[in-house]
Amino acid sequence: MRKTQSRRVNVPIKYKQPTLLKYDPSLPEPTPKSLVRQIEQLDEEKVDSRYKYHVTPENIVEIENMHCLDCGRRLVYNGFNNRLIILDRNLGIHRLRIHRKRCRYCGEIKPDYSALAPKYGNYHENYKRMSRQMYMNTIIPAKVRSVFQICFDITIAHSTIVRWVNEVAEPLREHLQSTPVPRSGYFGYDEIHMLVAGNKKYQINIIDLETKFIVNALIVNAANQDSAKRALQDCKYNQRGLIIKGIVKDGSTIFGNLFMKHGWKHIDLQLGIMHLKWNIAGYVKAYLGIFRQSRKSVPKDWAWLLKEFYNIIDSANETEFHIRIVRVAGIVKTLPGEKVKYLIQAIRKLHIKKDKILTHTRNHRLDSTNSLVESQNRRFERYTPFKRNMMKMSGAQRISDYIRFKRNLNLFTPIFEHLSLQFEEIRSLLLKFSGTPREYGRVYSLRSTYNKYIRWYEKYREIWTQWFRKF
Repeated sequence: MRKTQSRRVNVPIKYKQPTLLKYDPSLPEPTPKSLVRQIEQLDEEKVDSRYKYHVTPENIVEIENMHCLDCGRRLVYNGFNNRLIILDRNLGIHRLRIHRKRCRYCGEIKPDYSALAPKYGNYHENYKRMSRQMYMNTIIPAKVRSVFQICFDITIAHSTIVRWVNEVAEPLREHLQSTPVPRSGYFGYDEIHMLVAGNKKYQINIIDLETKFIVNALIVNAANQDSAKRALQDCKYNQRGLIIKGIVKDGSTIFGNLFMKHGWKHIDLQLGIMHLKWNIAGYVKAYLGIFRQSRKSVPKDWAWLLKEFYNIIDSANETEFHIRIVRVAGIVKTLPGEKVKYLIQAIRKLHIKKDKILTHTRNHRLDSTNSLVESQNRRFERYTPFKRNMMKMSGAQRISDYIRFKRNLNLFTPIFEHLSLQFEEIRSLLLKFSGTPREYGRVYSLRSTYNKYIRWYEKYREIWTQWFRKF
């Protein structure tokens, strides 16, 4: 038993431990040591935004709170952590020291430093968002790295940029699969031939011909009937309420009897220039004694003949078409051998297909390849490695989703402008004249459509704000 020094007698000292509540009423009641609380503190991702901090002139981040906000006990210092922070807007690179604190019972104090620096990283969040926007605009990660080095004098690792881009791949894919887009019911179907790790793959594009929205862009192993069925089924499943009224496709024969079996109607077959060139090349190969379906190219000595046929197909107008076909017919007459009949068959076929070959000269919506979808395909091909140098199918699908998201997001604005004009025109007519119930019903229908599109657009904006928009 302790003794007092003044009296030096065995008198017990009775004392009561005061709590911090006596001095600071805002502090909570003292709590006993909690094993659950200690386990929670071990979670690296768990932060507490209640704690405040400031940066000293010596670049030291000090936690302002002196007591634990859970148990009320006094905090003790727990060493320093060095932190490198690269700020946005050319504000430079800063090296800070974080002065850590801990509670003897609750464990390490982890304030929310997100206002000061990004979590688990050195770069400001805007660098990540700029990287994703550049990638969305078909700039490869290596060139994104060069842009940061030239514009911001910052060298970012290639793997870091790829990781930033990959963070959005999964949520972006889920969004595109679950969010409908405005559509008319008339779609264009086309494939993009590509190489992934040296193996031939395909991207199936289904695009609305009226609204220009990309309804589906799917990377598949083979362009066959099963892949076509899967792409169309994905559209009907993901785009709720989708009705396919008609499809425009090229001269590919991969569909077989798919559209016949399922009772499809309004299937329009457009004459793709590339498919026609492949067909004509088969006739030239047959003349040279090569199997028509062979993948071998025409020998160099006869490449000029194939080019003459290609020039007919590439004619800009009807006059040019006739001049070139007469020229080729004269050349064919001078060629020896019995197999000249194959070249004569090719000339006859071009005569028969003349109207379809020159369709693009009469329809301004058509590309020079006679394909309604070709101009949309080129959006994907602007990404340099897309056609030949992709390493994985997941990477090819990722850039496809990025481009598809950007294209669809930008198309909502003209759709809203068009609907607003229609609504104002009908409304002004109804104010001047008494409308029929049918006209009033059209007003309500337009209003309902507008509200539906707004809901879809808001989902696109949420993804844009969460992952792409700069602060």
